[in-house]
Amino acid sequence: MPKFGLIILCLALVALWGFVNSCTKKSTDPEPTRPEAPTNLVGTAIDTVSISLSWQDNSNNEEGFQVYSWDGVQWGSIGTKVANTTHDTVAGLWPGTEYSFRVKAFNSMGESDFSNSAVVTTKQILIPSAPENLALQTLDYNRILISWTDNSNDETGFAVQRRLQTASFVTITVTASNDTSYSDNSLDAQTLYYYRVGAVGQDGTGWSEDDTASTWPYAVPEAPSNLQADVVMGVGVSLAWQDNSLYEHHFIIWRSDDGGDYRWIDSVDANVRVYLDPFVLEAHRYVYYVVASNTVGVSESSNDVNVYYGYYSKGAIPLARENYWIYDVSDSGGDYTYREHVSRVDLFDSAPWFLMYKEHSDTGDIDTSTYLRNEDSDENRGVLFREQGFIEGELLWKYPASEDDFFFVEGDCVLVVGTEEDVEVPMGYFEECYIYTRFSDGGTTIETAIKPQVGILRVRVYDGLELLSEQELIEYRLYGPL
Repeated sequence: MPKFGLIILCLALVALWGFVNSCTKKSTDPEPTRPEAPTNLVGTAIDTVSISLSWQDNSNNEEGFQVYSWDGVQWGSIGTKVANTTHDTVAGLWPGTEYSFRVKAFNSMGESDFSNSAVVTTKQILIPSAPENLALQTLDYNRILISWTDNSNDETGFAVQRRLQTASFVTITVTASNDTSYSDNSLDAQTLYYYRVGAVGQDGTGWSEDDTASTWPYAVPEAPSNLQADVVMGVGVSLAWQDNSLYEHHFIIWRSDDGGDYRWIDSVDANVRVYLDPFVLEAHRYVYYVVASNTVGVSESSNDVNVYYGYYSKGAIPLARENYWIYDVSDSGGDYTYREHVSRVDLFDSAPWFLMYKEHSDTGDIDTSTYLRNEDSDENRGVLFREQGFIEGELLWKYPASEDDFFFVEGDCVLVVGTEEDVEVPMGYFEECYIYTRFSDGGTTIETAIKPQVGILRVRVYDGLELLSEQELIEYRLYGPL
């Protein structure tokens, strides 16, 4: 074959091979189709107004994704995402609201089926419950204490806001969670302030109602007045006064002992108007005064009050003469059932002693007699003597200190007159009775109720405040003239 013909043959074979190969490739390439539907759509609430969506991309020929939501009537497209995207964020939603979503893929050949539906609820708005019972207490010319009740368990703290009458609220501090008070210590004197407190939460603050308080003036407090004192034997000296100030911190009690220099003995808080001084000694005289104080200074003094701490009784004991009494003895104790009263005995020194009462024992013990000399003369006013059988007697009272009052001098007991009061016993109801109390060194107290011209109505024995025994009058007879 000529060389030229061979070349022509080769070119023809190459062309034929290209044609055959072209036809074969065309018959094996797939035709374009719609993309596969995405799956595993999941929604998560991000906050109160937005939701995050994610899904699985199952196709390699999508041109993008269409996101749909349900509006209660129909599904509507709310956005488009580019190919190969697997997540989206939906914003601008309502707090605490349920939403439904689904997704489909699309390309030039059409749309895929929808994915599964994802139902998601946005988060609730978290504003803690507002605090209540806002209270303001002025502590000084520059301090106000703010307190409140915590009504929430999800606050991150409490915002305390303050303003003047014509200004807006300004936050002055944010306390820790669960706090219930705050002291505002940088104020102007004699100024009105408005306050409110808010429980701070993730999405807002729950505010209390407003309240107002004024700081004190920059001045010392007014002096207390009308200071009075009472002697409570065995307890101490009780003081009481009138509080004339609105802005004291304390009341300070000063005392002079038996004419000595005054000294500060104690203090009490603001608005307290009483004080008990237990550190006193028998047969001593004390003078007291009280002042009010704050951080600015100390007030003028109250009036002075002069006190004698000692046992005493007023006047003569008003017993009837020649009486005989029968008593009901309580279950708690007492070993005698009756007393007798005779008009006069010759005890010793030929003095006109009177038998106050004789305690007859019903257990065989020795009788005890108590004698009284209580006449108008200084020498014989208020002398009390006691004896038991033939045992040497014990002097309970001794010479009076003044014409009207006589004081305990030696021995461990004394009778002290109390205020007049009404007494009811099985014998009857008696008005304007006298109450005498005998204090013992051993801790026992005997309280005797006496009706003038009748006699002893009731006897009670105490150990501290505990009643040990009681005898009450159930019958009495008069043997002689009143």
